[in-house]
Amino acid sequence: MAAPKYRASILLLAYNQENFIRDAVNCALAQDASDLEIILSDDSSSDATFQIMQEMATGYDGPHTLRLNRNRKNLGVNNHINFLVEMASADVCVPFPADDTSVPHRVSRLLEVMERDDALLVHSDASTIDGAGNPAEESHKHALFYHSEDIAKAALSDALFLGATSAYRKELWQKYGPLPAYSKAFEDLITGFRAALEGRISYVDEQLVCYRQDVGISNVSNSQYRLESMAASRKRRQQRFWARKALFEQRLKDARTFGLPDDSEVIRSIEAEIEKVRHRGDFYAMPWLKFLRTYGRVAVKVTLSELNYIVKRK
Repeated sequence: MAAPKYRASILLLAYNQENFIRDAVNCALAQDASDLEIILSDDSSSDATFQIMQEMATGYDGPHTLRLNRNRKNLGVNNHINFLVEMASADVCVPFPADDTSVPHRVSRLLEVMERDDALLVHSDASTIDGAGNPAEESHKHALFYHSEDIAKAALSDALFLGATSAYRKELWQKYGPLPAYSKAFEDLITGFRAALEGRISYVDEQLVCYRQDVGISNVSNSQYRLESMAASRKRRQQRFWARKALFEQRLKDARTFGLPDDSEVIRSIEAEIEKVRHRGDFYAMPWLKFLRTYGRVAVKVTLSELNYIVKRK
């Protein structure tokens, strides 16, 4: 039997997840892929996450190469991923978020499909549970890549695939550069778009991951929204537009790096979206009279729309 074309590094990313970290590490150690590197990395947790990782690493006596890392200061999700992609010795990186679990053949199956299809990114289906471990709605199935990989749709989409199920080649960093530092410009929205530009995405229709859907940093319930003060609601809304602006600015950069012309539908639609989210963000960042003087009739339209949104949330 020929040796696999690709070798993988598991990037087990953890931050203040002492309640889940042991299961996540056990799943990484149980992977059946050969010549596997596992990086257990803690982003400067304040709880016992790193201590548990350290204890498990010390007691490990298995076939995989194990590396332990603790960031001296909190990097945030995107910079943490950038750091580990650079640190990884393998061609393929497989993120293992510390609040999820994976089946033992997850990495080997993703590598098999990646080699078969010459893909830059492979993602899979997942089962979903809530924070208490109960079955939950598989809401990720509404994301674009479960139905279409159309690049024009991907350019504007804020739900491409479930990032926790993915494996990606380092080429997505080597050609396009690091992820933006702003962590709320989520990694899967950037890697997915890059792979879509290249037309090299594959999907594995198997539940290789058990995803804990209401625990991660991107999950906020409607009840939490309603309990916010008006000031907190405004700040959160402003941060959302900052994140979308960072996301679309990165997509614009990536589309140009790929070589799309400035008059292409994708470039023009991204530029228009950047302008829209800039208006929305400035509504929260500027004194209102300055906002009105700056944008005129657009300011009135944005003001009415945002006030309607805030009132409905309350």
